[in-house]
Order: sequence, then C-alpha cells, then structure tokens
Amino acid sequence: MQSYFSVQNNNKEWPENGLESLQSCPVCGLDIPLLLHKELSDRIFLAPGKWTMYQCGGCDSGYLNPRPTLETINLAYETYYTHSVHDTSVARQDGIVSRLRRALVNGYLNWRFGTRYKRANYFGIVICWLYPKFKNILNRGYRYIPKISTDASLLDVGFGDGSFLELAKNAGWTVTGVDSDLVTVHAAKKRGLNVLHGGIETLDDISSHFDMITLSHVIEHVHDPRAVLRKAYRLLKPG
Repeated sequence: MQSYFSVQNNNKEWPENGLESLQSCPVCGLDIPLLLHKELSDRIFLAPGKWTMYQCGGCDSGYLNPRPTLETINLAYETYYTHSVHDTSVARQDGIVSRLRRALVNGYLNWRFGTRYKRANYFGIVICWLYPKFKNILNRGYRYIPKISTDASLLDVGFGDGSFLELAKNAGWTVTGVDSDLVTVHAAKKRGLNVLHGGIETLDDISSHFDMITLSHVIEHVHDPRAVLRKAYRLLKPG
C-alpha cells in the first residue's frame, strides 16, 4: 500500500507555461511579500512541482508565488480525495448496537435538520444534548444548516465528493453544486445531483436566487477570494 505521505511524484515539474506570477497579495492587494518557505512539495495529494510560499506583510495571508494558472490548476487535484465517493446512506447498519445507534442518530437528525430518516428513536435528542461533543460532530456534518419548513435553495461551491449535497437534499433543501473538477462533476451527476462544472462564475447569469451558500475548504483554493465572496453575496436572496 502506498504511504499517505508518499513523495513519488515530487520529481515531476509543473508545466512551465502553466504558472503565473503575482504582483501583490491575492487577498488584500498589498505588495509586501515575506518569504515563508522554499522548495515546498505536495506530500499528500502528490501534485507535481516545487513551490515557494510568501506571507503578506499586510493581512498575514499565505500564498504561492508563482502559482498555477486557472487553466492548469486541476493538475493539482488528479488524485484528490473527492474522487472517492462516500456513502451517506443511513440504512446500512448491521447488529443490534449499530441499529440502535443509527436510530438514535436519526432521531436527532430528523428533529434538528428536518430529515425523514426511518428507524428513528427520538431519545437521540436527549442523548445528543447530554453529549455535546457527539452532537457537534453531527452538526458539523450538516454544516449547521437551519431546519426549513418550506422549500429553500442551497448552493455548495466546490462540492467535492457531493456528500454534503446529499445530506442537505435529505433535509429538504433544493440543492445545486458547482465544482471545477470534471471527475467529481460526472460522479455527482451519476448520483442524481444537480451540479455544474466550473466555479461560482458559472452562475453569473443569475442573482438573488439562493437562500444559503456554503463553501467548505474552498476559499484557499481559488485565485481571487474577494471576487468569489462578492459573487456569492450577489447570488443570495435579499435578507
């Protein structure tokens, strides 16, 4: 089995014409670069190349310079974890203890997020309040989305393996996802999810459309974080 921290691809180079140099911090726009690290390698997802990271002297953000272009950034995600599909089913549990645990979890989820999972034991609500760490694990999985009483729309930018989209859909949300990774988009479509290939700019032709927008482990991957947040704000319904 290949080690999680394998470095087998680190001898490869990023395409020379696939790099761009920054003249200022991509977050605040100031030109006060402080060298943090040189000769960095991706030892987890094995993206090729060696990288230099700077820290902005204004806002303290860290950024690569030079960095991949928009056209080549997907080379960094060829073996990304989102290419593996995770099962979000709540029904596949064997054994008395496992079924009871699932029923307690379902009871809490149905109460907190409006899901309609079967085999639900509502004593799970009490259990979760007695054990707040366990409750927080469940809440984080659903990203603390509110329980809705009527139809509401949710956009997940950079939906990854689509697990959260399925959870939100189970909670009654009308879900949409956008992701720049074509592999994950194809996988999500096969699972019946409403997803689009591309970044948030894919939705430039609409505005004031979504009740909620989530970005999980996304902002550090985009080329222009401020522009992404501005577009997200424009896509939200007033209020």
